[in-house]
Amino acid sequence: MNRPMLLEPTLHHLARLPQTRSRRAVLRDAVSATMGISVVAACVPNPVRLGEPRPSERSGAPSPTSGGAPVTLEMWLPGRQADADALAPFHQEFVAELPRVAGVNVRLVTNEAMMEQLTATLAAGNPPDVARLKEYRLADLGARDALLPLDAPVAKDPHVRLADFTPQSIEGSRAAVPGQKGNRTEQALLGLPDSHQIVVLFWNKDLLAQAGLDPAQPPASWDALRRAARAVAGLGAGTGSGGNAETGGDRAGGQSRQSPWGFQFYEFSMREQVYCWFMEWVWRAGGEVWSDQVRNGQRRNDPAIRRARLDTPEAFHALQFHVDLIHGDRVAVPPGTPVPELIANVAQGRTGYWMTTANAALTYERTAPGLRFGIGPLPPDRRDAHQLQHNALSIFKASRAPDAAYALISFRSRADVQARWAAGGAWIPVRPALWNRAPFNQDDRWRAIGALVHRLGNRPKPVVPEWEAFTTVVLPHLLAAWRGEEAPKHALAAAEREGNAHLEARG
Repeated sequence: MNRPMLLEPTLHHLARLPQTRSRRAVLRDAVSATMGISVVAACVPNPVRLGEPRPSERSGAPSPTSGGAPVTLEMWLPGRQADADALAPFHQEFVAELPRVAGVNVRLVTNEAMMEQLTATLAAGNPPDVARLKEYRLADLGARDALLPLDAPVAKDPHVRLADFTPQSIEGSRAAVPGQKGNRTEQALLGLPDSHQIVVLFWNKDLLAQAGLDPAQPPASWDALRRAARAVAGLGAGTGSGGNAETGGDRAGGQSRQSPWGFQFYEFSMREQVYCWFMEWVWRAGGEVWSDQVRNGQRRNDPAIRRARLDTPEAFHALQFHVDLIHGDRVAVPPGTPVPELIANVAQGRTGYWMTTANAALTYERTAPGLRFGIGPLPPDRRDAHQLQHNALSIFKASRAPDAAYALISFRSRADVQARWAAGGAWIPVRPALWNRAPFNQDDRWRAIGALVHRLGNRPKPVVPEWEAFTTVVLPHLLAAWRGEEAPKHALAAAEREGNAHLEARG
């Protein structure tokens, strides 16, 4: 089955990889080449006309609606060759509907290299026509005035209704762009939602049953999770399930560990996703990690005046809870554990509970045969909260064929196309109505994911300028606390101070 590049790589890839310290490195090594080309294509009849393309190295190529020769669009995709191959039949349909488009060159770019390479092409005046972007990159490129606002063409497009998408995906697809007057900014629609991502709780049903816990239900609170993790960690050797009963080494104490882990965090690394999942724990503790301030009459939710808010009782409660699981109870997999080992812990039955992306439920049958697992929400402390992230399809202002580029993303946004794309590739749909049709309303795995996507506590990722640069500043202190090298209170105060200094410096 063709499937997306999950944040949890597959075991057959990892078997050939050296040990690494982060999922970022694993994903980089799992991609056989930084870039691949796959000629494919897509469309809608009578596409909405946009403005004339900006000058670029390809500006001589005519728009497909101008009566000239057919054009070939270029789409950048962070992922693997299998992801590009999965798009081929959809894009072939697109070409059949809009013959004046000769095809779509899908260029694979590693997630790590995406912004650097886009920046270079923008400077040269020849960016791709379309790219699939995470919401924070959409915001960064919008601030550079690099993306085409889509409000006007969407309003004229009979195939796209924003009300048909989840509110979180639409909110996350809007970002500030330079306004017409002075320094004012406008919140423009800079992409059409493509797929969701959400980090949730999984558990090993066999380990929970052996520990006397309910294998059908997730813990209802942080205290319940802690007790359950202790119970699983108290099991003796040889209790693993899901393919291999061996247990891993106890890296926290340098001793051979003879019992399963009670809990496994998503990952400890410098990737921005680590700050995302920490943010969610603060939300569940009843806190917030941003405070919007009024400055020069600007509105309170303007990301340009957003400030970090980490030195709070709620953030301390969340971070101390993590430290207690890792170093106090010694039931959580500690920082420094290589990513292949984290994934093997799941497949070989070496952890009772773990955090990963929800669509992993659709691949465990292949990557972890024999694993009997449950899937549910991460428990609340004071409130339920999950971050419903998403990818969007965006058009660059310097596209040589903006009409055809819009036709492509409009086609990709159709309900029937998104249904087939999501079901075939294990992508989480951004159209709520799709959950009422097969396979999403029949397969138990899809139904469990759908229930998580529709939880009332779900929120989009906050819009923060230069998000990756910001997380690079604050994560070292959080990592030091998780490793037991820095007191949680001190780590949070330093992260807030240095994070806000970074925001102030960038203006």
